[in-house]
Amino acid sequence: MAPVRPAPAHRSAGDRRRALWARPFVGPQAQGRQPRLLRGRGGRGAGALAARPVVRRRGGDERVRRLDLVRGRAGGRHRAGRPRRRRRPIRGHGAARLDGTGGGRPAAARTADATAGCHREGPAGGAACGRRARDAGRDPSRDRSRPRPVPRSHAGARAGPDPRRGLGAPAPRPPRHPPAQPLPPVSAAPPGPPLRAGERIEVTVERAVYRGQGLARHHGQVVFVPRGLPGDRLRVRVASVTPGYVKAEIEEVLAPASGRTEARCPHFAECGGCAYQHLDPRAQAALKESVLLDALRRAGTAWDHAIPVRPSPPEGWRTRATLHVEQARAGVRLGFHREGSHQVVDIERCLQLSAPMMAAARGLRDALAARPGIGRAVRDIELAESFDGRQLVASLETQLDPKQAAGAASLADDVPGLTGLGVVAGEGKRRRFLLLRGDAHVGATVHGIHLRAHVQSFFQANRFLVEALVQEVLDRTPAGGSVLDLYAGVGLFALPLGRRAEEVRGLELSPTAVEDARANAEAAGLSQVRVHHGNVREMAAWAPRADERIVLDPPRTGAGAEIVRLVAARRPASIIYVSCDPPTLGRDLKFFAAEGYLPDSIAAFDLFPDTFHLEAVVHLARR
Repeated sequence: MAPVRPAPAHRSAGDRRRALWARPFVGPQAQGRQPRLLRGRGGRGAGALAARPVVRRRGGDERVRRLDLVRGRAGGRHRAGRPRRRRRPIRGHGAARLDGTGGGRPAAARTADATAGCHREGPAGGAACGRRARDAGRDPSRDRSRPRPVPRSHAGARAGPDPRRGLGAPAPRPPRHPPAQPLPPVSAAPPGPPLRAGERIEVTVERAVYRGQGLARHHGQVVFVPRGLPGDRLRVRVASVTPGYVKAEIEEVLAPASGRTEARCPHFAECGGCAYQHLDPRAQAALKESVLLDALRRAGTAWDHAIPVRPSPPEGWRTRATLHVEQARAGVRLGFHREGSHQVVDIERCLQLSAPMMAAARGLRDALAARPGIGRAVRDIELAESFDGRQLVASLETQLDPKQAAGAASLADDVPGLTGLGVVAGEGKRRRFLLLRGDAHVGATVHGIHLRAHVQSFFQANRFLVEALVQEVLDRTPAGGSVLDLYAGVGLFALPLGRRAEEVRGLELSPTAVEDARANAEAAGLSQVRVHHGNVREMAAWAPRADERIVLDPPRTGAGAEIVRLVAARRPASIIYVSCDPPTLGRDLKFFAAEGYLPDSIAAFDLFPDTFHLEAVVHLARR
């Protein structure tokens, strides 16, 4: 191979040799992803780390044939009549390593070449001048794929593997900056030998972490043990090994933790519906408080006070449940997923459900087994029960076509306790709920207000603590003024607040829930409560009130940085944040702190006893 040389400053008509031209490449992204190449003409943006030259070879007839070693030809094609040549690495140039110490030129040198000719300084560095990164003497009129400038701010970034697998080129000029130094490792290797799947070890659980797991250590290696309790001395088997931690399963409890008891449910060992049924209620409340405090601390939220958890009766508390359906050789399975898998555990009795709900579930399971044509199309069954137990509605998540869904109406004949039966059928935009029998709504009375809720609408599942949850929100919201209720649902908070506030405006994305909320407000005679259908981002178009208070009850994923900024931009007098997920709560409270809102009270409610979920109500005041 002829050596690579820069093009002359001038170009004659007969000289068809092209200068070296640069193309940026992209280093490894976060979380272990492999490097990827920019496609298109050149590249720009935060992903472009540096520029690399592309080698051009001369053919035997002195005509230049370009080998684009970065992008390659689409589909692997080459010029007609020219045989494809094997690409061999240039001697002395190895592939760049992840730490920037491998072969090839330093990232700083590559960036210096890419930004050659730029002399102006500014906030954007070398990219501010806007000139193309090319060699002297390059003819712009003949260049149809010139690269874009590489921001100088990326010159010190860590280099990624050379996508050309060893191909490189000597530097046309010395680097302007010293070579990049190797980055230190992300984490030091544990002192002990690495664990392997199937290995058996003994550990002591140090503390509880979210999602019902215990955290232990073995020779410095983090071990997560599902259903491990703080203080447990366990013999475990390593189930999986992941960089940074391993997961293990309990084989034997060598020394139990304080508060560990026998689980009341025979399915507890395999069912994923409960996480702490083997822990007595008092110890369970203390454990959940520690998990909440730990989530706030890890997120950087300043809170050093105790957060007492209000307990709930552990049995029959659910008014809403989603049961999974699975076809098996022995028949239809109906229940919750097995711990750590999607296999369904068939359940005869779930302590979370009331007796009427469990009877309806078993009746539907037997009815689906007797109708295999319909049973194979059902994936989930959603049950909703009124607080007084007089109404019970079932909704089937199916793969049926809407025209075939009517055949499922006969299932209600085998389940006499149902007051309503519907199916969700269709695909894509045509997917919708179809009521087959009875009424799709169930009722609840909260603070003297009757609320109806569709089986497809969200409603708090715990029949015992809903009153206390709403009362906490009322206590933190002064009377009078204006209230903005985000994620309003069927009006669980908006309607009780409407009795105390001059105006309540709600936003809810679910059209079914909006219909319920409007019907509930009309039935209660609360004309000052208006619930609008739309995304919560639409609040940006509403003029803020001078005395506005905001209540938000987001889903488990939390509000997020964008919604937090929109809420804080309205400068409300106070904010009430209702959360069912401690990690996302801690994250969002950190966002609120950056906007000038800090918590001055936090209350916790065990709306989901025996599970790892926890409800919290946070009052934020402007500082």
